[in-house]
Amino acid sequence: MDLPELGLPDRPQGRFACLHGPVTTDWKAEKGRFRLTVTLPVNTTADVWIQAGRPEDVTHTGARFLRVEDGCAVFAVGSGHHRFET
Repeated sequence: MDLPELGLPDRPQGRFACLHGPVTTDWKAEKGRFRLTVTLPVNTTADVWIQAGRPEDVTHTGARFLRVEDGCAVFAVGSGHHRFET
């Protein structure tokens, strides 16, 4: 899969303060590969959307595949540290 050239920093990070604690993201796109790390606090869930035509194109830790929508594989995750790679 070809990833679009976004003109963003080499290693963008995000942090959001939710009711149960911080939600953090860290991602890197390099040489046609995409890596995303998501960390969720206790008692929190999220849907993670990864640009991929099929769920088999995504390797992940601790995620449950939900569906493919709008060119993305959508995964459900709970509290903890989760990694995704295409």
